[in-house]
Amino acid sequence: SGGATKSVYDNADELDKYIKYAQTESNAWHIDMVGHSTGGLIARLWLHKFAKEDLPDRVPHVLHLLMLGTPNNGVPCADAMKNVSSQFKDKLRAADELMPDEMLRFNSFVRNTKGTKLASLVGIGSMVGCTDIHTGDGFVPYESARYGVADYAYADDVHPDLVSHQNFTYFVLPRIIKGPKGTYPLPIKS
Repeated sequence: SGGATKSVYDNADELDKYIKYAQTESNAWHIDMVGHSTGGLIARLWLHKFAKEDLPDRVPHVLHLLMLGTPNNGVPCADAMKNVSSQFKDKLRAADELMPDEMLRFNSFVRNTKGTKLASLVGIGSMVGCTDIHTGDGFVPYESARYGVADYAYADDVHPDLVSHQNFTYFVLPRIIKGPKGTYPLPIKS
């Protein structure tokens, strides 16, 4: 395995290619998205940058973005990950993007959800921090995972376990089947 990790910005451009493929090959013009960790940031950036607002049926391009342990407000001391071992420096340059100051810039720019309903699964199975200790999933503090998201739920899990079958059944499935407060499928607006 080689090479440096791609940035959130590069990955949003890559995601756009996959979504365009799904649209043309499967006629999937309305989708739900699930993103774990920085995958949620990539999806948020994709929504802001690429999601269509002018589809003929006036239904949002992405109905729901479900984020599992997404560091929406950064990760304190994310830069410390790069210092664990020099062999990881090129692979963890994306850690710089997760610093709270950088996420402040990201959040000031990435604001348009194009009508997509956001939800966040927040892990509270461990502690996070290097100077101040916060409850979280061992990587993302709970305050960061729910930052800017009105619809959130807690899971007594650590970061990797947020993608478990149990959390899919408890958090993801109900939101993509019927949506928050029974809003899915969305009616076509005239």
